[in-house]
Amino acid sequence: MSNTGLGRGLGALIPRLPKLEQISSRNELLKSEEESGVRVVELPLDAIVPNSAQPRTVFDEVSLAELASSIRQYGVLSPIIVEEVGSGKYAIIAGERRWRAARLAGLDTIPAIVRETGEQERLELALVENIQRRDLDAIEEAMAYDRLGSEFDLTQEEIADRMGKSRSQIANFIRLLALPEDIRRALQEGMISVGHAKVILGMEDEESQRNLFRKILENELSVRDAEGLVPVKSTFRRSEGNPADPRWSDWEQTLSEELSARVLICRKGKCNEIRIQCEPEELEEIVEKLKE
Repeated sequence: MSNTGLGRGLGALIPRLPKLEQISSRNELLKSEEESGVRVVELPLDAIVPNSAQPRTVFDEVSLAELASSIRQYGVLSPIIVEEVGSGKYAIIAGERRWRAARLAGLDTIPAIVRETGEQERLELALVENIQRRDLDAIEEAMAYDRLGSEFDLTQEEIADRMGKSRSQIANFIRLLALPEDIRRALQEGMISVGHAKVILGMEDEESQRNLFRKILENELSVRDAEGLVPVKSTFRRSEGNPADPRWSDWEQTLSEELSARVLICRKGKCNEIRIQCEPEELEEIVEKLKE
């Protein structure tokens, strides 16, 4: 399967039109649009429908109102991307937030780029836009990656390549879907962080996961504190007991937060060693962080 360059951004997917000063007539503009496969038009807001493949399920009302205020003052500065679906209707591929804000702002039309896509590309485009704008929560992003794999037979390596991420990042997101539904919902609502969720996934069964989840909420535990409640594998303990240096605990916490993994500093003979505990799919991401 060819790489569409999605990870490089939406600009990589939209053929460039010549600058306005390079166009001497309307015919040249029409010709350039025809050659590029892109049409830029003003569409009635009522002729536009949301993207059924939109991975984003929640739109923050406060930020939407702020965008609507900006649109009232400056207009829509970046066209949305749509696909014609028949009967004079257009489905949004990218830009649903701008479309919603334009409606709030009282606009009648919105600038749009019209292009033809398939169902897979619609999902990919919507996913890339939301990721680049940091508009998705972790569960929404995980579900979109999982859908790309299950519905379109993409491997995690192919998804990572198309999204501009590492394979381990994709795997770690998809792992979040193994959480019980109430814990997934808490993650979406910001009650716990992705770091907390990864710690909870380290528990052996669903009951243990829920017990740890309750303790995190009731005691407002940090990720590091939550890690301390996860049973430690016998091979991941200090044989000498307490740290040889009182600073080790602080260093372990700093490294654990930076690497998103449990870290242990141990004495081995005349030397010290740093141990990192992680799942197999997390190793690649940790190596990349260490390279930085």
